Amino acid sequence: MLASIRLPYRRCVSLVYDGRTRKYSYAETNFKPKWDKVVKDAEKIVGYGTSFGNLRWLMNDEIANVAVHLKKLVGTNHPILKIAKGFLFDEKSNIQTWGLLILLISKAAGQKVSSDQLENGGVLLNQRNLAELTELIKTGHLVHTGLLNPTEDILKQNNTDLVAGNKIALLTGDFLLVKANGMLSNLRNSHVNGLISSALRDLTDSEFVGERNPQNIAMPSESIEEKSPLTFSMNEDLKIFSLLGADRMFAPLDTNYCIGNPVREWTMRNVLSGGSLLGRGCESALHLAGHDQDLQTQGYLFGCHTALAWQATTDINIFTFPNSSTFSLVCAPVLFALHQNPSLYEFIKPGFNDLESVDFEKIRKIVKEGPALDNTVRLLNEHSEAALKCLENFPKSDATSALRNIIEAMQI
Repeated sequence: MLASIRLPYRRCVSLVYDGRTRKYSYAETNFKPKWDKVVKDAEKIVGYGTSFGNLRWLMNDEIANVAVHLKKLVGTNHPILKIAKGFLFDEKSNIQTWGLLILLISKAAGQKVSSDQLENGGVLLNQRNLAELTELIKTGHLVHTGLLNPTEDILKQNNTDLVAGNKIALLTGDFLLVKANGMLSNLRNSHVNGLISSALRDLTDSEFVGERNPQNIAMPSESIEEKSPLTFSMNEDLKIFSLLGADRMFAPLDTNYCIGNPVREWTMRNVLSGGSLLGRGCESALHLAGHDQDLQTQGYLFGCHTALAWQATTDINIFTFPNSSTFSLVCAPVLFALHQNPSLYEFIKPGFNDLESVDFEKIRKIVKEGPALDNTVRLLNEHSEAALKCLENFPKSDATSALRNIIEAMQI
């Protein structure tokens, strides 16, 4: 089912697959008002806001100390400033409200265990703690991405701003992860500990897959399947299916068959960098409530598909909003453009020495002129519809409806 979101300036496209013609469109304006409403409605259902701003009570003194040091970096280009600004001043547009999703999936499924820890929102105290620690893990990982890997020339300049920014990113990220691990141990559930630990392993692995430049920025590989037909559905591609497999808890992801194929490579990178964390968070919440393994698996798949749909939405917005001068070179539109037009790689190669040498505007122009955005829209809707399919396994309720509204708010 496709969402009927009314936004101005939408570009419509037609795609043919499975013998059917499907019309998709991608927005050239922000969907923030629509998103804000569905999130606010969802928070009312669980009686709890879960954005980073609502977690500040966990660390008021520590964040205050970090803020003092951040002020010293004002005027520099260190990425930790942009990350901090996103947390502190742009909460409502942060679509990674993962704790909220975990609380909603918990309430949607209900409880099959007797407990005196059931709260007014219809979830267990342990489930609420799980939602919070999941957000802390994701936030800690994101803060760690603010670390800059300096070149030898920069090191010779004795750049104090770089050193200070890296220290803040490292120590703040470490603090958040330690806090999350303490909360995880307090759940006193070895199975949940194993699930979340496997997601932590994936987050680490995400920093070591594929090509990297000297600044440790992820770089795309040359396409090895030039203009070959693309398969978007996990039901049609067993290799994509294995990327989302819920049974690989103790086995690292095999990435050998992913590099060079845009759909598999993008899926692999984003399952590792966060998709499995949201999936394991949803799965763990259902385990704590005493649900069987089949429903836990549906919770895992729902989390993975939702995280991937969010990432696809973010990738589309990069090219439809005029205020993004730089962007990830491993985002879906760039990978699709490389697949269709391998000569684009010549404009990406300078980034292997220094990202500032890349002509991002030229790459943006090439991406927007080809079918890359249309393919990303198709990717988004595949994962959105897969997430909605998972929800069919949960009883109808206000929480289930809220989850459906959140997914449909992302669909294009």
